[in-house]
Amino acid sequence: MRTLRNMLIAGGTIVLLLVLIAFFLPDNYEVKREIRINRPVSVVFEQVSDFNNHLQWNPWSQEDSSSRHMITGSPGMSGSKWTWDSKKTGKGSMILLELSDHDWIIYKLVFEYPNQMESLDLWFFREEKDGVTHVEWRNSGELGFPLGRWFGLFMDSFLGKNFEEGLYNLKSRCEEFNMN
Repeated sequence: MRTLRNMLIAGGTIVLLLVLIAFFLPDNYEVKREIRINRPVSVVFEQVSDFNNHLQWNPWSQEDSSSRHMITGSPGMSGSKWTWDSKKTGKGSMILLELSDHDWIIYKLVFEYPNQMESLDLWFFREEKDGVTHVEWRNSGELGFPLGRWFGLFMDSFLGKNFEEGLYNLKSRCEEFNMN
């Protein structure tokens, strides 16, 4: 009986300690990756602003060939929406909230399943010399208490790899286009 009691006390102490530590962990996260693409900003911007193009370079859309996708609204315009339902990547949507022609894009990302979560996807574009475009992709959101805050410690390593793959795919796709 003492052993069971001691185990319950130890388990409760651990849970309490994890909850207390969570108070001191960040309540939001941001993941950011960058790449340089050897194409003018207009070419790169079109690939990112139109959801029809996302299907070609976005790493999550390529993970599950059986996933269902639906794109509504005017391509590259505020209010356009991409919804998906996939056994591997879950169910969610992305809505184009705002964009500034060839400078930046703001998307609202909503996950419905397996975990409910909302975040912002931010894209920044800067044309450099010789038609090279610097692209920055950020994702940021709030973290729930207490488990979300613990999960937030791993967001960069968890999402960063996908961002790098997506940016590499975007670069490859854009640089395939013949500019003559």
